[in-house]
Amino acid sequence: MATHGGKRAGAGRKSRGVERTLAAQLEKCTANGEQEDIIRMLVDDSRHPSFRIRHESRKLLLAYLHGKPVDRIEVGGEGGGPIPITIIEPVKPDA
Repeated sequence: MATHGGKRAGAGRKSRGVERTLAAQLEKCTANGEQEDIIRMLVDDSRHPSFRIRHESRKLLLAYLHGKPVDRIEVGGEGGGPIPITIIEPVKPDA
């Protein structure tokens, strides 16, 4: 029987320590001013003739420069109306 959700090994977001370790490893891999070159290539890709490359690089740049917009989810009943709520009274045992 497969279990979904709940506490299990490897579940959830990576810890801050893991994120910092990854950031440090990325720093080592891009030493000697390569970071600026890599970002410049991303900016150049945002002007690429291929729509797919241009679109993905622009999304990435905007997400990091300005932050991703908040995903809004509207919840409503049928036809966009209010959600009907039925209140159920608890059953009282006979005394």
